[in-house]
Amino acid sequence: MTDRSNNRISGCSNCAGSVLIVTIWIVLVLASLVLVLARRIRVDAISTANSIAALQAEAAVNGAIEFILSQLSSSRTDSTVNYETNPYEEMQVGEGLFWVIRPNLSDDRNIDYGLKDEAGKINLNSASLEMLLKLPGMTSEWANAIIDWRDTDSEVSAGGAESEYYLLLDEPYNCKDSPLETVEEVLLVKGARQDYLYGNLMADIILAKKYAKKNIKLAGDAADSYIVLGDVFRAENDYARASKAYGMAIEVDSDHATAHSKKGHADTYLGDYEG
Repeated sequence: MTDRSNNRISGCSNCAGSVLIVTIWIVLVLASLVLVLARRIRVDAISTANSIAALQAEAAVNGAIEFILSQLSSSRTDSTVNYETNPYEEMQVGEGLFWVIRPNLSDDRNIDYGLKDEAGKINLNSASLEMLLKLPGMTSEWANAIIDWRDTDSEVSAGGAESEYYLLLDEPYNCKDSPLETVEEVLLVKGARQDYLYGNLMADIILAKKYAKKNIKLAGDAADSYIVLGDVFRAENDYARASKAYGMAIEVDSDHATAHSKKGHADTYLGDYEG
């Protein structure tokens, strides 16, 4: 009897152990399925959210286009468009926002918001002489020289120039006789002036940089050149480089009162900015 009872207990124990192992495996499988399903649901949720965001962005873009078109249409009656006062920064369309960005011609470190009259621009590679002469600051000499620069022949226009002129310069080069690749390229053309292209302030900055770089190695002008360079950086609101330039002027001439004064001024602004 005792042996039978022991065999029965042993058999039940083996069955219970087998059931436990099977149960553990089933739980592991179910847990794995739950994890896979949860990950799939999360991925689907993110994908859906991205799709909704893309649709909202597209709707905001279309709304921005319609808004701008309505602004232009409303201005057709008097044939003018207000490019300055209309708000184009953080405009709300439904749950989205849009910005209309344009270059800031007075500060190239910042952007501006609003419309820009692209139709008012001309293509320098195809504009006629009459169209070029209508540009602000354009001279007859510069206009004809631009035409000579971009055309493929070697005939000199009235007041224009071909390679014969450019090869006689201090830093000679050939007339391109092909289309301009950048707007700045017109500065290579006879009659060009930087203030016509950049405006007076930017032209002064460029000339000051050239002066400073040219005279920076001359012992007599070194301190003044560093001060000019510092003034250039200060005009560009780059007070760190301005302070460094003034400091270099002080190294050249430790008693230079102007350099000390301007360095202190730049350091004050730099401290306020960093603070």
